Amino acid sequence: MKKRLLQWKRLTCLRMLSFKDQKYLLSYLQIIAICLSGFIGLVFFGLNISFSLFIGGLCWFFPSLYFSKKVFGNTFPPKLGQTGQSLLMTFLGGEFKKLVFSGILVIICVHYLPIKTPAFLCGFFLALLSIWFYPLVYKFL
Repeated sequence: MKKRLLQWKRLTCLRMLSFKDQKYLLSYLQIIAICLSGFIGLVFFGLNISFSLFIGGLCWFFPSLYFSKKVFGNTFPPKLGQTGQSLLMTFLGGEFKKLVFSGILVIICVHYLPIKTPAFLCGFFLALLSIWFYPLVYKFL
């Protein structure tokens, strides 16, 4: 009986989220990974490393959030009469803006903030690689 109840809870967890919440699930996972890496950096390495990890993760998080809002907010579900080419152009335009925005944020942070560059890049790449955990979370929720 308990197994069935746990199975039912897992299956309905994502169904309870509306479509609006599901499309931002990846962003939620990224912010959790960023906060977790900042906390681990604080515990083991100190405040400066933790700050650098956190800022590096945010330099990927904000452009990724913009991309999610731009692409999923405007085109999904597809409107009647919308062509595949317009969906593709929206996706490519959002991806290009995300990469440019991320590059600008990295340059500004490295130049103007008192951060440790290796830790900053580790935070940036950890946030970037947190996308790979999405299938695991989706499977187990």
